[in-house]
Amino acid sequence: MPPPAQQAEARQDAASGAAAEEKMTIAEMTRLMDVAAAIRKERLTAEQQLNIAETKQLLRERLLETARITGDPVTAQEIDAAIDAYYERRHEFAPPEPGLETLLASVYVRRGTLTKIALLLATAAAIVWSSFAFGLVGPKRAKRALDKLYGQAQTTAAVVDQLAQTPDLHEQAEQFLARAEAARAAGDAGALRTLNAELMEQVATLKQQYTLRVAGGEGEQSGVDRYFEDDAGKRISGYYLIVEAQSPSGGPVRLPVYDAELKRTVLTSRWAEQVPQEVYDAVAADKQADGVLDTRDFAEKEVGRLEPTIRLTGPDGAPLTRGRQITQW
Repeated sequence: MPPPAQQAEARQDAASGAAAEEKMTIAEMTRLMDVAAAIRKERLTAEQQLNIAETKQLLRERLLETARITGDPVTAQEIDAAIDAYYERRHEFAPPEPGLETLLASVYVRRGTLTKIALLLATAAAIVWSSFAFGLVGPKRAKRALDKLYGQAQTTAAVVDQLAQTPDLHEQAEQFLARAEAARAAGDAGALRTLNAELMEQVATLKQQYTLRVAGGEGEQSGVDRYFEDDAGKRISGYYLIVEAQSPSGGPVRLPVYDAELKRTVLTSRWAEQVPQEVYDAVAADKQADGVLDTRDFAEKEVGRLEPTIRLTGPDGAPLTRGRQITQW
């Protein structure tokens, strides 16, 4: 008898072999099941074909027997041809004849889909009707939009009239309102929007308050003389004072300035105003006396006015007439 250690080792080897055999058995059983399924499928297909052949043979024999009893002179070849034609056409679909019964049957079969479509159409119709009924779209909505734009124009025109400090501005406010009434009567929403934009721009300008002061600090350039050639080749000479727009608190105010030389509008707080040569020379003499310009107020823009009022006077003591502006020198 082998020693106990060898017996334990033998039992372990036997258990490992059994486990391997079990694993191999499971793997092979899986493959066998796949093969069996394939064979079963082929067998069913073969049986189905054999059944068709047996059925054809039985049908042939019965038709031959019937023809013999009835005395019908039909041959076996004709019976075989009829049977083959029957089996070839047995899966063909012949559409039903059109008519009321066919239509009703189709409607019944598709009743679920048709019901959903009908509900969707009814919902869409209800939404459209309610939109027109409550003025969400259509003429009512357009009228409400016109009334709203006209109301905005009325409000802004009233602000213009309230801010205006000159008679011409009061007349402009009335003209704005008349244009708004005409646009509403014509149903022209675009004209009302344009009018409102103009009114808002005028209100913003009327609310502005600033002073134009000539640059006159120590070491700061106060004026410039220009010799400019226009598009026609004509030389234009001019004398300009450099000014800066300042708010009441002393900060710079950026304004749209039309540059006569560049022929475009520039947004800036510092530019040059054209003045007569006599004024230019007087400012230059003042600056050369002690390096500091004493008279610096050029113009003042008050609330309620569209343009600044010129404060600087000419040789005759009257305020200057505003000339061209430039933004580069």
